[in-house]
Amino acid sequence: MQRILLVLSFVVFMTGCSAVHKNPIAPIAVDTNQTVYVVKNPYQRNDMDQLIQEEINNLGMTAFSGPSLDDNTSFKYILTYFDSWSWDLTPYLRAVEIQLIDPKTAQIVSRVRFENHIYWHTFPSEKDKVKELLAELFSL
Repeated sequence: MQRILLVLSFVVFMTGCSAVHKNPIAPIAVDTNQTVYVVKNPYQRNDMDQLIQEEINNLGMTAFSGPSLDDNTSFKYILTYFDSWSWDLTPYLRAVEIQLIDPKTAQIVSRVRFENHIYWHTFPSEKDKVKELLAELFSL
């Protein structure tokens, strides 16, 4: 009995817990004519905006990134993000949320979020998670 409990405890400990929260709003259909402006969050990890921009370009759309704009109506969508990192012998992605905003109405059109459990976490690749979230966001 103790051996079974020990094995079960080890399996639970090693698997970790993380989740991608699906979009409550309908995903956006990908159109190669779409332009997306990624607003760089100055308080977040330096390369996250570049990673998001690169992955959007890989989807066939045109993405730009930079600081928040006063006049952003020349873009189809504005994308904002928030990433959170924790430390467990090495930094790991704790959470990331991506929001797609219509610049004409300033309303959130779509949103996706990844959360990694703080105690039973995994060490995900931020590139893989961004790719997964954008696929969910743009219904791929």
